[in-house]
Amino acid sequence: MKRVLTICWRNLKRNAGNLLLFEILYRIPAFCLIYFMAECAVRFSLEQQGYSYMTAENYIQFIRHPVTLLLVALCGIVVLAVLFLELMALFTCFEASWRREKCSAADMFTKGAVRMVRFLRKRPVFWIIGLLGAVPAVHL
Repeated sequence: MKRVLTICWRNLKRNAGNLLLFEILYRIPAFCLIYFMAECAVRFSLEQQGYSYMTAENYIQFIRHPVTLLLVALCGIVVLAVLFLELMALFTCFEASWRREKCSAADMFTKGAVRMVRFLRKRPVFWIIGLLGAVPAVHL
């Protein structure tokens, strides 16, 4: 096991700086996008239900409303797509490191996006199931 970890670390060091740069440049805008989207979804749902703000009394009605459920599902799909793009970009970086190639942050993003689109075209139904399994690994 120690030998495997040594080999993996040696391969990863080749693109460690670019990987860190990609993570910083990707996660900050992705977090801002998801936060803004969730905030807009909550405000829109509150407006559609005639509430000016959420209280403990109207929380259950708010959560059970069809508009809220639809917006939660849409936000979940966007979050999974963002995670999937990050996962494909990380696979791109790891493969380049394994082949002893340099991989820039821009290459990780573009090649990761291409891989994501190819995967979604081949397996349109199973990507959500696969992503839900990958969520804990991405956020270690």
